[in-house]
Amino acid sequence: MSENQFVTADAQFGNAKILRPFPTWQAVYQGVNANRPLLFAEDGRIHDSQAGKPGYSPWLMSGLSVPLGARVVLWLPKVSYTVVAQANAQFPYSWKIAWRMRNLYDFRTNRIPYHIPSQSLGDASTLAGDTGDRVVLIAAAETVPYVGAEPVLNPLINAIPSNVDLRNAAVNTELPNNSWYHLPIDENGNRLTYSQGVFDPGAPPVGYQSQSVRSVAFQIYETQAVGDEMIIVLERDNSVVTDWDFTVAQADYILAQIIGSSANIGVYAFIGSAP
Repeated sequence: MSENQFVTADAQFGNAKILRPFPTWQAVYQGVNANRPLLFAEDGRIHDSQAGKPGYSPWLMSGLSVPLGARVVLWLPKVSYTVVAQANAQFPYSWKIAWRMRNLYDFRTNRIPYHIPSQSLGDASTLAGDTGDRVVLIAAAETVPYVGAEPVLNPLINAIPSNVDLRNAAVNTELPNNSWYHLPIDENGNRLTYSQGVFDPGAPPVGYQSQSVRSVAFQIYETQAVGDEMIIVLERDNSVVTDWDFTVAQADYILAQIIGSSANIGVYAFIGSAP
């Protein structure tokens, strides 16, 4: 008779997916109101593979395919924008995550994972340039629960539960030059390096210095896949500087330099499972 054995589950994660804007993003977004977020997609392909086909909008954005329930580890690049009118003060951008469910129709036509069992068409679109029948694809925002204060109970009424309010989550990374900016040294006084090969430390992009290029350029955010696809956008506050501006010394110049300087910079997504 064999003995019972306890078997642990190993963490299983796939290779990194690098999410980046489309190649001409700087020219297209220049002068556009900053309330238009910037989509980061795998290899910069921002249109869904079905976009423009029967049943799909030609403007349907792409999402990163994820197994529902999987763990998603994101490495978010540290970037900041400049408010010139406030003594060139630096502020963080906000990363936002949305999730989208695919339809049985998608599986039948493209063999992609789905969790909407219906394959019937939803409401058609009559929007100019976007007319036609449409497959049902639903999307939801990443949220964080906020629990309010315990309510005062009325003894004449049954107990009233406390409200749990859902708030759309925004993930703000630190600025490039933070506490990790300083590097340890070796026995000869040489500054050691955490990373290499992303930027040339001898000619770092604007917003970085040699030390910060060799330091940690990402911060980690972990979440659970709650859809068939994950969509990540970058946005910033537009209350002071209204439009995207990538020109020299303006608000989004650092972003243009950092994201635009290397194909190895973007959002790194690792998808898998962990015990």
